[in-house]
Amino acid sequence: MATVLRIAAVSYLDTIPFLYGIEHALEVRAELSLSDFPASIEEFRTRKADIALVPAHVVPALDGARIVTDYCLGAPSPVLVEALAACEPDAAILRYFTAEEAPLAPLLAAGHPFAYAVWVARAETDPALVEALQHALTHGLEHTYEAVAAAGYADRPYDAYAYLTQADPLFDEQKSRALRKLWAAGLKTAPRANPG
Repeated sequence: MATVLRIAAVSYLDTIPFLYGIEHALEVRAELSLSDFPASIEEFRTRKADIALVPAHVVPALDGARIVTDYCLGAPSPVLVEALAACEPDAAILRYFTAEEAPLAPLLAAGHPFAYAVWVARAETDPALVEALQHALTHGLEHTYEAVAAAGYADRPYDAYAYLTQADPLFDEQKSRALRKLWAAGLKTAPRANPG
């Protein structure tokens, strides 16, 4: 029986290349569930998803979660985010966080390199599946233009391709250090039991 990788993710402009890669280059069968962050958290928490894209600050509160892949939703230029929010608020990173998660706002305003959302899996997740996801995400980023066109963003009143190419999707050591500092400061929120 073939293994089906269950992936929970969010459907925002920022994730278009990742979703394109999963849909076009994943080397295993995948069941992709798209919603918002509270639903993605809940699917991971209740084991309905093997891998999920979740806000980085909730990782310590997710039982058994470990960050996987070299990719994240990273901090793009704050000016660019504000310009995009003016055009289409639903697509902006600013929408990712609720009022009780306001401690993240200064990090965005300051423009420090920071991972706002990361890919997590459990320790028992097959490493081959994680590696397949890594390749799929790479493929998606390498085909950002095609991803923008396929998702219908080529004719929007802003340059979605330019926005995505100025984003910072690599989860590097600098972002990892910033995230550990955030966790150490206690600026994290527990996943909501009822995302509705």
